[in-house]
Amino acid sequence: MDEFNIEASMREDIFQRVDAAWKAEKEKNELDEESKRLLEKERKSYIRNGLGIEKGPKRDRFKEIKKRLSQVCVGVVVDTLLPLLLKSWG
Repeated sequence: MDEFNIEASMREDIFQRVDAAWKAEKEKNELDEESKRLLEKERKSYIRNGLGIEKGPKRDRFKEIKKRLSQVCVGVVVDTLLPLLLKSWG
C-alpha cells in the first residue's frame, strides 16, 4: 500500500459520514440486507485502517507504522521476488 492509499484509507471526513450512516441505520433499520452489509464492511475497513483510534499521537503512530510496513513490503518484493521472477523469465 503506498502513501496515497494509506492517506485515502484514513480520511476522517469520509469515515464520519460512513459512521453517521451506520448509526442512523442502526436506529431506523431502513436498508436492505445487501446495503447494510456494504455499509458495515466499509465502516469496519475504516476502523481497521486506524480511524477507530482517537485522534492524536496514537493514530499518528499507527499511520507511521502502516507507511513503514508498506516500505518494508515493497523492499521484500524488490529484493526477493523480483530477482526470482527475472531469473525464471530469462
